Amino acid sequence: MKYVYIDSDYIVQKLRSYSDVFNNLGFNFHPSYTLFEEASSYNALVYLVPGIALGLGKILHLSLYTCYYLGRMANLALFIGVVSYSIKITPRLKNVFFVFCFNPMLIQLAASYSSDCSLIAACILSVAYFLYLFDKEKIETKDVVIVCSLIIFILLVKYVYLPIFGIYFGVIPKLLHISKKEVKLIVIFLLSAILLLLISNYLKKDMTVSEAFKVYYKTAHVDSGKQIQFLLEDKMNIFRMLYHTILEKKDFYISTMVSNLGWLAIQIPKLSYYLFFVSMIFATCTESVKHKLCNRFWYICIVVIEVALIILGMYLYWTTVGSFVTEGVQGRYFL
Repeated sequence: MKYVYIDSDYIVQKLRSYSDVFNNLGFNFHPSYTLFEEASSYNALVYLVPGIALGLGKILHLSLYTCYYLGRMANLALFIGVVSYSIKITPRLKNVFFVFCFNPMLIQLAASYSSDCSLIAACILSVAYFLYLFDKEKIETKDVVIVCSLIIFILLVKYVYLPIFGIYFGVIPKLLHISKKEVKLIVIFLLSAILLLLISNYLKKDMTVSEAFKVYYKTAHVDSGKQIQFLLEDKMNIFRMLYHTILEKKDFYISTMVSNLGWLAIQIPKLSYYLFFVSMIFATCTESVKHKLCNRFWYICIVVIEVALIILGMYLYWTTVGSFVTEGVQGRYFL
C-alpha cells in the first residue's frame, strides 16, 4: 500500500521537501481514486490543457506524481507559448512584457494548476493584441476571431476581468470601417457567447460548496445578500470600503503580487523582490507608446474599475457583513 499526498490545504502540509516527491516518481504505479462531487466555480476550460496531459500520463501508465507534474508542465508550456506570441506580435513595450513575465509569483502560477495561469495569459495576449491592432492599418477577419475568442474565454472563466477589453475603444475608428462579413462574424460570436454562458451556468447548477468554505462562511458571518444591503444603506459605504481596504491592505497586495509563494509562506530574497520592480521601471523607461491624453486617462479609469471590482467581488463573497475592510484578496489577483 502506498500513500500519495498532494497538498490542497492551507493548514495541513504533508509535502515538506522535493525529496518527498522524487521518491514516488517511479513507473507502473496504479493508485486508487476517490471521486469528490465538490466543485469550484471555475470553468472547465482552464483545466483543459493540464487535463489532456494527465490523460496522456494515465495512458502511458505513469505514476500519480509524474502525471501530476506533467499537468503542471503542460500549463507552463501553454503560458510560455501564449506569452511568446504576445511579445512577438506587439509592436510596443516588448521589454515591459518580457520583464513582467519574470515576476516570481507569475512563474509559480504558470507552473501550477491554478486557473490564473490561462487567465493571466489571456489578459496578456489581450493587451498585446490591442497594441498590435492600434498600429495596424486595417482590422481583418483573423483579428476579429482572436479578440472575440479572448472575450468569450474571459467571460466564461472570470468575467470580473472583462473591463480589460475597454482598451479596445482605442481602435474604434478602425472598427467603424470593418466589412459586413466581419460584422456578421461579431454577431455570431456574440450569440455564441450567450449560448456558452447559458450552458456553463447549467452545468454548474448542481455545484456544491466545499465543507471548508461552509465552515468559513458560517464562522465569519459571510452573506452576500446582507452585504449588498449594507452597501446600499449609505451611498458612500462602497467608497469607504475601498478606501479602508486599500489603506490597510496595500502593503500585503504589493508583497503578494510578487512574493509570498506557496501557501503565502515562502518569501523570495529581498534582492529578487526589489530587483523585479526596478527592472519593470527600467523597462518602461526604455520604451514609449504615443497615445492621446484622453486615451491615457481612459486606461487609468480601466485600472481603477478593475481594482474596485476585484475588491468588491471578495467583499461580497468572502468578507464579514458590515466590515469596511475586504478579506480574501491577494496581490496576484491584480496581475
